Amino acid sequence: MKKFTLAFLFVSVILSVRVLAQPPIRVVCVGNSITEGVGASSAEKAWPAQLANLLGSRYTVLNCGVSGTTMLKNGSYPYWTTTKLSEAKNNNPQILIIALGTNDAGTSNWGLKAQFKTDYLAMISEFRKLNRNPIIYLCLPAKVFSNATQTANIKYEMIPILKEISAEQNNYLIDFYSAMLLKGSLYPDGLHPNDEGAATMARAAYKVIAKTQVIVPYVSVNQQDSVETTSATVAAGGTLTFKPQPKDGTWAWKGPNGFTSTNRVVTLTDIQLNQGGAYTAIYTDTLGQRSVMNFMVSIEGCSAASITPYVAVNNGGWSTSTSVTTNPGGSVSFGPQLATGTGSGTWCWSGPNGFFSNSRAFTLNTILPTQAGDYTATYYNSTGCKSSVTIKVAVEGEVVCPTLVPYMNINATWSKITSAVVSEGGSVTFGPQPTNGNWSWSGPNGFSSNNREATVSNFSAAKAGKYIGVCTNELGCKDSLVFNLNTVNTALDLPVDDSGMISYPNPATDKVTFKNVPAHTAITVWDASGRAVLRMHSSDVTEDVDIQVSNWESGVYYISLLNDNTKTYKVIKK
Repeated sequence: MKKFTLAFLFVSVILSVRVLAQPPIRVVCVGNSITEGVGASSAEKAWPAQLANLLGSRYTVLNCGVSGTTMLKNGSYPYWTTTKLSEAKNNNPQILIIALGTNDAGTSNWGLKAQFKTDYLAMISEFRKLNRNPIIYLCLPAKVFSNATQTANIKYEMIPILKEISAEQNNYLIDFYSAMLLKGSLYPDGLHPNDEGAATMARAAYKVIAKTQVIVPYVSVNQQDSVETTSATVAAGGTLTFKPQPKDGTWAWKGPNGFTSTNRVVTLTDIQLNQGGAYTAIYTDTLGQRSVMNFMVSIEGCSAASITPYVAVNNGGWSTSTSVTTNPGGSVSFGPQLATGTGSGTWCWSGPNGFFSNSRAFTLNTILPTQAGDYTATYYNSTGCKSSVTIKVAVEGEVVCPTLVPYMNINATWSKITSAVVSEGGSVTFGPQPTNGNWSWSGPNGFSSNNREATVSNFSAAKAGKYIGVCTNELGCKDSLVFNLNTVNTALDLPVDDSGMISYPNPATDKVTFKNVPAHTAITVWDASGRAVLRMHSSDVTEDVDIQVSNWESGVYYISLLNDNTKTYKVIKK
């Protein structure tokens, strides 16, 4: 552990009770691995997360990307079958960004191209059910540098279809293809952009959204001068006027207690408690293009339920405190509760260096000294009544380097393991934690990667061996993980090896016994397809270990024993 001492404790500044927040504009991103963030060093560097930072506190962005998915319902992995589709719909997006198509353009899927437009229109329709009508942005897929045929399918066949859909549906277009056209150096694997590439995509999306979301919010309280803001506090009996720009086009308003209006300028007079809350304006210009803005009205003297400030340091237990201390490199989790539960209103956080969040609960991982200071949570209920609490975070002492946690994905299942038997032609994805920091990989057959999630595809005996992932975070902490991959061809088919461990009988009917197994040995049993069917550990002393096989189906199994190194044995169940 790298050691140095730091002491940062910011003076608490309690924010004014008049601090306000608008309900954030809900943005949902539907997409594949590029959207999910494969290729980026962490989820915080995926393009939707970087887009959220560019959009600022008036927006909240939900990443619903799923690696490998297609828009095609009959494709190799339809997005339609994922739980993320339900999550995306349940979030009731006000802005929907659809970034599917890259996998559809692949050789194995584009034979179904006649179905692509129909399925795309069906996806749009899916999000417009139940009287919902989000503003939709269609993304032209980024160029692929690892497959010329796939890129040609995107450029010459898919992009014209997407432009056609956009024109017919009056949707906006985000052109990732042009943005990434000359950015091949930002694709470590030719398919997934790195952090810088994701930033380029985020900027491309931001430019389109900033250009097309044109509402400028103005509010006047008690007939005073208008102020450019999305929130206001007004005393009961007072007057509040919304005066958004631009002046042309048409407007549609929704608000508390069934409030609606089609005027641009809306005035609320003799305001009562039940008129507080969220107001949403939809503007449609003369060309039929739409913009959205949310406003928050809070009634003076009205208080929401009190907030209990739950915090947890370094993944420890929760405590009710307004002051916590952690070391550089540690973590702080915030999970405030209301006296009435988590609440269905709006949460807004502010903190050091312009920090904001629209989530009730979140975690600061690998915390830096510059993140010390006051974090203020403000909650607004459905009528605009608010309550707030401030939590002071001190960052001081020796740097704490994180413990790396190994994860591997085999056959679409993540497991916390460091060794596996992989079938010929199969694939393995490494996905260690934490997600932040820079990762570099090396392995057999010239394997290398700078992605945290690194994939070994089309596995063979030549690719068996040790894969080493090295992580370096912002505080200079550096550590590594070693993963061992074997195939059928590299598994030991011998009852005795040079460690002195003996396995018998083989073939087996009831049990297999391993003699002289070292203490704390991780034992994993794999079937012939590479699926883990049993995981266990030996005791804290060297001793014989029995593995019951009587309930196993007949066939070939591979048993890996991991301590200082990994040995894999082939066992036949009769």
